[in-house]
Amino acid sequence: MITKSDSRWIKRHTEQQMKEYNMSNKLVDVLDPSRKARNQVISKLKKLIIVIGPTNEEDWDFVNTLTDSIVMDGGVPTELELKQCNNLWRKYNVK
Repeated sequence: MITKSDSRWIKRHTEQQMKEYNMSNKLVDVLDPSRKARNQVISKLKKLIIVIGPTNEEDWDFVNTLTDSIVMDGGVPTELELKQCNNLWRKYNVK
């Protein structure tokens, strides 16, 4: 029989485990070709390309080149490139 304290312990343990799981999605893991998350990253970059469109050629070129590098060459973006993408995501208010 599961007591109330056992139930709380299981819930906390599960939450901690989920946090650890999410934290293990390091960039190298995310961009591994065999992982589904890689496709999600690429699709978000493509969505950003579409939103930027022809309005700002410099931003569009940056994201497009980064996406091509990941898809074609299997490149891994740097932390600086990812921060720039996050800033562009906020700048263009992508939903």
